[in-house]
Amino acid sequence: MLPKDVDIFCQVAKQLNCYILLREPNPLSARHFGKPDCVAKGLDCKAKTANDPIFKFGGLVTDPSRKGAFTQESLEGAKATWKDFALPPGWTCVAHGEEEGLVKNWEGKYLYADYDLMHVQRAGDDEVKLKGGVRNGVRNRFRTDASIGS
Repeated sequence: MLPKDVDIFCQVAKQLNCYILLREPNPLSARHFGKPDCVAKGLDCKAKTANDPIFKFGGLVTDPSRKGAFTQESLEGAKATWKDFALPPGWTCVAHGEEEGLVKNWEGKYLYADYDLMHVQRAGDDEVKLKGGVRNGVRNRFRTDASIGS
């Protein structure tokens, strides 16, 4: 997660007196944030972003049949998700060239992973105890900031 984004979420949490729990996106997506030819993939796109750090377009939504886009560990999951994914009207998958396999939305922009909002919890509500670590195979990292919720 970009440090400036952590700061923004912490400011909002403090202002609203709550905890905001997010799932971190593919870290390779961060290099595409703010590029004029890229946008966050949004709710209508369940396809996965390429996660092999050697792949030139890592962090962008990519057809898993593109050789080298996904790590061996994630390839089968990416294929299963892709199989169930239908390109929304106006979206395309680049068929040839260096960008083959990359998905473009109706505006012709490439798609990167963004932050998934998982939960918002009122501060001071002891119902939920927040801890870092790994749960259900997902790494959780919570920033501790004494000023949040005070």
